[in-house]
Amino acid sequence: MNKRFSILICILLFAGLWPVQAWSANIMDTLFYGVVARENGDIARARMAFSEVVERDPQNAYAWLQLGIINAISGNTDGALRMFDRANTAGGERFSRLWRVMALLRDDKDNEAAAELQKLLQEAPQSALADYLMGLLSCRQGLPVQALEYFEKSQSRNAPGAEIHYLLARAFESMDMPVNARIEYETALEYEPTHARALIGLSRVFAQTGETNLAQRSLEQLLASNPQSAEAATLLSRYASDKAFEAWSKKDRETAQRFWRKALEYDRQNEAALYYLRTLAKQTAPEVNKNVSPDTTSSAH
Repeated sequence: MNKRFSILICILLFAGLWPVQAWSANIMDTLFYGVVARENGDIARARMAFSEVVERDPQNAYAWLQLGIINAISGNTDGALRMFDRANTAGGERFSRLWRVMALLRDDKDNEAAAELQKLLQEAPQSALADYLMGLLSCRQGLPVQALEYFEKSQSRNAPGAEIHYLLARAFESMDMPVNARIEYETALEYEPTHARALIGLSRVFAQTGETNLAQRSLEQLLASNPQSAEAATLLSRYASDKAFEAWSKKDRETAQRFWRKALEYDRQNEAALYYLRTLAKQTAPEVNKNVSPDTTSSAH
């Protein structure tokens, strides 16, 4: 699969501008720096950070997993599998095997992915997620009866349906597989229409594939069910600001003003909206004064 997709998550604590060396005093800081860099699409810095972590702590399974994901989305499936094996050795257990499956699926190596899942099911026979993945694989291989058997097994585990599909969607999203991620987010929402994290994830997928209106609709759905969702409000405010900037660039001040006001409805702290609304107010004030003649002013007194 050669679909480009980057993950958009509202992690704003750090700008990602500091060198990795500045974080090396603390492994957890370096690990967090790597997470932020990867979420911001800075793969090179993320790779540097996670590589530093495993150099200093070879048993850090999470860092090995992240290096595996980075290799997978960079097209180096063999390198990804080696990193996932290291994660398993370091204690990643079946999570690393699941990531191996995702990497093989991304590379369209269905038979190898099926073999990995069979091993996982031998180690963890009650894994609803593994059964579900086997069902998906069976569908891709043209085995509908077998697929149905695995789907029924997955449902019989009594695991929360929405959560399984959400977790799988996040995995597909991380592996640069947006079409699969969208399907799983939407399936999670069939089970639980107000699943907040699924709605946020679906909005990310829509935003990155250029379907901004659908992204906004997902966030509005979340805000309707959870008015306290700061993340949904912030993202909706940002979308409104983007439309305002577009109108501003076309010198359509009326439309820009309308969207900046909309941005403030979602987020009263939107500094861009506050700044440009003040700017518009200053620009319109002289125009009102020009319409009042000096004679009219003096006669009023």
